[in-house]
Order: sequence, then structure tokens, then C-alpha cells
Amino acid sequence: MICPKCGFDQPQAIECARCGVIVAKAKAAAARPGGSSGKSAKSAKSAKSASEEVARRARKVAAKAADRAASGGRQAARVASSQARAAARATATGWRLRPPSLRHRILFFREGGRMLDKGITITDALTSLRAVARRGPLANALTTMSDDVSDGQSLSQAMAAHPTVFDSTEVALVETAEATGRLGELFDRLQQRLEILLEVRNKILMSLLYPSLVLLLACVLLPVAKLFTHGLGAYLSDVLASLALIVVAGVLVGVVAPIVLRHPKVQPFGLRVGAWLPGLSTLLRRRRLALVFGALAAALECGLGLREAITLSMRAPGEPETAAAGERMLDHLAEGATFSEAAREIPGTGPEEIALLATGEKTGDLAEAASLQAAEHGDKYRAGVQVAGVIFRMGASLLITTLVALSILGHFQKVLGDPFSMMPEAQRMELQQELDRAQPKLPR
Repeated sequence: MICPKCGFDQPQAIECARCGVIVAKAKAAAARPGGSSGKSAKSAKSAKSASEEVARRARKVAAKAADRAASGGRQAARVASSQARAAARATATGWRLRPPSLRHRILFFREGGRMLDKGITITDALTSLRAVARRGPLANALTTMSDDVSDGQSLSQAMAAHPTVFDSTEVALVETAEATGRLGELFDRLQQRLEILLEVRNKILMSLLYPSLVLLLACVLLPVAKLFTHGLGAYLSDVLASLALIVVAGVLVGVVAPIVLRHPKVQPFGLRVGAWLPGLSTLLRRRRLALVFGALAAALECGLGLREAITLSMRAPGEPETAAAGERMLDHLAEGATFSEAAREIPGTGPEEIALLATGEKTGDLAEAASLQAAEHGDKYRAGVQVAGVIFRMGASLLITTLVALSILGHFQKVLGDPFSMMPEAQRMELQQELDRAQPKLPR
């Protein structure tokens, strides 16, 4: 059936699907005397224009579809290329890049959270933060991250390509926030977490201050005997040699060790070794539970499902054993177990943690129960680090003091046993010759 008004071809119906006119009335009006030829000509003209409009729209739709297909192919190629570059950087630059300072990372999350809260896009925020960072490992990472996000990657994927800049906990939590759209709020949480880590690090450094001063004083005082026996040159030579040895040891501990321990291939091994040490294993357990429960609470508060929250939270500590425990937890949930029953698989959980999680699960406040657990274990972890710092400071001070005392006693014993041993070689030989001449010859 062809509409007598617009010429649209359609199945038999009462009304036209395009213009809505009653077909019978339109035909009757066209058949009236004096109007038949005009109506039919107008109908033919409108039918022709309608068919041309339909053809024009069809060509436009086909052109848009072709453009979308081409742009989709280009976008997929850019994403694949960006992911390949990210994987190459993650494997090739793990040893080369030194980790950025905690203050720079705090600045990144604080300013990034403010920008995202004000509605600035992630790409623009990364570009602005790159200008703030200026130089260093964080600035280099932000440059490549901005390119990766522009090429279609998510922020968590771009961060995962820089394991020496962002740890596994931050990547897992950012992935959680991306799924729920609460990225700005998460940046504030990560800022607070890094501020706590900075506080712990400052306490450790303060605990090392006194032993370091004692060690430097020992380097200056131990060779004092040579100042009176061998002269100023020999004394300064010994002092500078001791100071050079201290500087080398400080560089190895303060610069090389963090790079090695943060590497993705070394960090799990270091955590496994630390789990066998009595005091360090307790600190690592507190750290693991604080990270797992903190990530779990954040994921549940952001609206993720329980299974997704478990997957992300068990990746937070960066330990293969914890990630494998997360897979076992998902299997238990699939078999019908409750969360508190499945949580027994988390390494280090005890009856108290299980009871609190079961209470939160029954009352519907599982996120709050996990948050309380994270706060409790985080506080105990910081307190343990502080106690460990005090013990280390006392032990190092006692060790250095003992070494200084033994060295002084050794010098005294050497002087009393052989008074000439502390003299310069030429002076000692001359004195020995004078004694030989003055000594009376024994009869044969």
C-alpha cells in the first residue's frame, strides 16, 4: 500500500506509518471532482521527495557507520599499542627507575583528588600534575600515563605499568574506584594511607639518628692514637676511610635496597623470607590484614559486589599466597559458604577477626566491620614498627659502644705489650739502634 499523501510504501493499514494520515480519507479527498489531478500530482511529487529523503538518510547512516568502524579499528590499534608499550616498560624499567619520594606521591593523590572532585577529566588532571611534578620518576610516569589514558586505557592499567611508582595496593583500589565512579574519594584515602607510611618512616629514621651519631663519633675517636704516634696524615687517612665505608653502606641501605625490594620479582620473595622471622612475621601479618580489610571496606562502600570486592582486596598486599587464598574464598562462596567461613582462608586471620566479620555479616554492616579491622591492625602495625625502632636503636647503640670499647682496649693492650709498636717506623728503628749501642755486651 502506498500512502496517497506522502507516498510511503507500507503494508496494508488504516493510518500511514510516516505521516499519520487516514488512508481512506486521503483517497476520498483525492477522488473528489476538481481535485483529483492536483492531488495526484502533489502526491507523486511528495512521494518522489520522500524517496529522495529516505535515500539521503540511508547514505548518511551508512557513512556514519563506516566512520565508526574505522575509528573503532584505530582506537583498538592504539589501545593494543599502548598496552604493549606498558608491558615493555613494566618489565624493562623495573630495576632502572628509583621509587619517588612519599611526599611526591602524597602530592599526586591530594591534588589529583581535588581536580577529580571539581569535574576535571583524568587526562587533563594527569597533564596538570605532570607540570607540578616537573622532573623525577613520578613526572616520567605521569607523562606516559597521560598518553596511555588518551589511547583508551583505564587509569589502573596505566598505573600498573609503573610498579616502582605505584604499588599493588594502590592499583587494586584505583581499579575498584573506577568500577564504582568514586575515584576522587579514593584518592583522599590513598593520601591518608601514604601520610601514615610517611609517619612510620620518619619514626624509623629518628630511631637511626642516635646510633648514626655514635658511629660517626667512633670513626673520629678510634684513630686518635695515630694522631700522636704517626701524625695528622695517618689519622685523617683512617678517619676518611671509615667515613667512606659508612657512606657506601648508607647508599646500599637507603638507595639500592628500596629499589631491589620494590621490584615485582623480589618483593614476594622478601615477604616470604620475612614471614619466617619471629618479630618481622607479626608486623607483616598486621600489614597484610590492614591492607586486605581496608581494601575490602573501600570496595564494599563503593558499591561493588562481594565477589569483586574479595578479588580486589586479596590483591592489595601484593603476595601470591594471599591472591591464591582469594581464589579459594571464591570457591567456598560458590559452594554456599558464608563470608566469615570463607575468610578463614585469609593468611593470619584468627578467631577474633572471624567473629567480628560474622557479626558484621549478620547485621548487614560487613563494610564497617572490615573498616574497624583495618583500623585496628593498622594501629598495631604502626605501634609494632615504633617498638622495633626502639629495639633497633638500643641494639645498634649497644653494639657500636661495645666495638668502640673493644677497640680502645685493644689499643691499650698493644701499647702496654710493645711500646715501640705505636711509633713511626723510622723513629722506632733509630731508637732500637740506640738501645743496642747502649746495652752492654755480654761475655762469651
